[in-house]
Order: sequence, then C-alpha cells, then structure tokens
Amino acid sequence: MVKQQWISSSKIHIEKTIIYLLLISLVLFVFPVFESYLISVKNKILNFISQKSALNSAINSLRSSKSINNDALQIMTKFFYQKNIINTKNIDITTLKISLKNKIKDKDFDMLSNYLDDFQKESFSPINEFEDREKIIDSIIKILKKIDSYA
Repeated sequence: MVKQQWISSSKIHIEKTIIYLLLISLVLFVFPVFESYLISVKNKILNFISQKSALNSAINSLRSSKSINNDALQIMTKFFYQKNIINTKNIDITTLKISLKNKIKDKDFDMLSNYLDDFQKESFSPINEFEDREKIIDSIIKILKKIDSYA
C-alpha cells in the first residue's frame, strides 16, 4: 500500500496547529495571574514618563501662557504634582507653600515663594501683567530646572 503524500504533509501542519493552540490557551489561562503585575508595571512606566516630562510641560505652558499671573500657580502645581512632590493638583498658594517647605531646598523655596506671593498680589490688582514678563518666566524656569535636577 502506497502512502499518499498529502496526508503526511498535512499531519505535520495539524500537529503544529495543535501545539500553537495549546500554547495560546496556556498563555490565556495564566495571563490573569500576571495581570495585576502587568498593570503595576504599566503604571510605574507612565509615572516615570510623567516625571521626566514634567519640566518640559511646565516650560511650554509658561511660555505659551497668556496671563502669567493667573496661570503660573496652576502650572507650578501641575509640575510638582507630576514630580510626586505634592499629592493633589487642586491646591491654593498657602497649602502649596506648606507642602513644599521641607521637600525642596530653602533657597529655591524662598525664590518660588516670593514669586507665588507676587502672583497672588498681582492677580487682585487692576494691572494684568508684570512689566518684564519674559524675565520672570525665565527666572521661574531656572528655579524649576534646579528643582527638577534634585527632585
């Protein structure tokens, strides 16, 4: 009796297909066990990316802001939130200062605190902007870069 060629070649394909199906089913069966681990790894990666992009985001937001007096607090709060220095984005100036007091260097804190006080004063005055807006933005960016280097 002569063995037909197509039967022997399809037998190999069937065996490979069965092995692939078994491997896929094993992966799908084991996946729920590792799901929480994969989610935590994903969250850590996203947190790392957020921390590394916080400075660039703050710089871009400061430069594109139409009103530095109104936007600076939110931009700085977002920066510190992304750097995991503070726990919430919804914060006022006083609470931000209290939260930052022991978490950043005193010299940086004093300079940042002075700017925050100026922003608060200027937001209630009839004048909309500081006269030397670019100089202030550059100074704030310099402070944020220093803080970013050690925080």
